[in-house]
Amino acid sequence: MGLTSYRHATDQFSRGVALGFLLGFVALLVHAVGSNAFLIVRIMEPFWLFAALVVRSYMLAAGGQPAKSEEIATWAKGKEIGVSGGPSVRPWLARSRNGSPRLVRPD
Repeated sequence: MGLTSYRHATDQFSRGVALGFLLGFVALLVHAVGSNAFLIVRIMEPFWLFAALVVRSYMLAAGGQPAKSEEIATWAKGKEIGVSGGPSVRPWLARSRNGSPRLVRPD
């Protein structure tokens, strides 16, 4: 994703963030040969922050807009647990009498 975002970036700042993310990712891969430093929160949080920035800058450069909440609501209508008449997305999860979720063993 870093390389794709770098190639599609329209301004220098987005290109710099994408290239920095890509090089940081390669550095983490090389460093992971000797030790697992990705478990440390101080390393993990900035990595995922920059990953989100790179993906979002790619979406903006590509002209993609996120789905509107009405489209999501229309798609999800009848698919949620507890909605009568709709199929369940998670058949292994059911509602108990008081409304709290409970696990169900599949048949």
